[in-house]
Amino acid sequence: MKRQIFWALSIALLVAPASFAQTATADGGPDPATVRVRLGPLWLSPTLSMPNLGIDTNVFNDPLNVTPKRDFTFDVLPKTELWLRMGRTWLFGTIAEEIVWYQTYTTERSVNGTYTIGWKAPLNRLLLTTSATQLSTRSRPGFEIDVRAHRREPPGVPRDARDHAPPVRGTERDHSRRRIPDRAFLFDLPFDDAWRGLLKRSF
Repeated sequence: MKRQIFWALSIALLVAPASFAQTATADGGPDPATVRVRLGPLWLSPTLSMPNLGIDTNVFNDPLNVTPKRDFTFDVLPKTELWLRMGRTWLFGTIAEEIVWYQTYTTERSVNGTYTIGWKAPLNRLLLTTSATQLSTRSRPGFEIDVRAHRREPPGVPRDARDHAPPVRGTERDHSRRRIPDRAFLFDLPFDDAWRGLLKRSF
């Protein structure tokens, strides 16, 4: 146990300086000074971070009348941002694979993937942006949910327009949908039925 904690802390110290924010330029592209890898017209910026490290004091979100399960856990997040120049516009993307690790309760381990592709086009003082993101994860969709059921969210396509000086109001549409396996249960009910019941009580 002590050896695993030591290695986890060592990894966190090593990767902490590697994660930094990307500064966009006026045309929607990245700041050239922050791009770490260049393969011809393709620019990449890989990072590695550890967003979570410690003891999960209630692994399964057990109620108060049940003794909660504890476990040592950490998350490692390798991520790569990509840009490709296309005339005056930019094609961009993000690939992120979050690795969730539990020491004792191995059923709670998972790899959560997030994939984004988009396009940015400067139009005088406006920056037109469109993108689509696909998610494949076992993370809980909300604090009301106890089970970590695998779900896929097909690409949603938000669109917005940004004015650099002064800002203008943008518009955004979210067409994302959630797909959860039929075998997932919540409160002894099929996941979809229990989730709809929670929504009805909330509104």
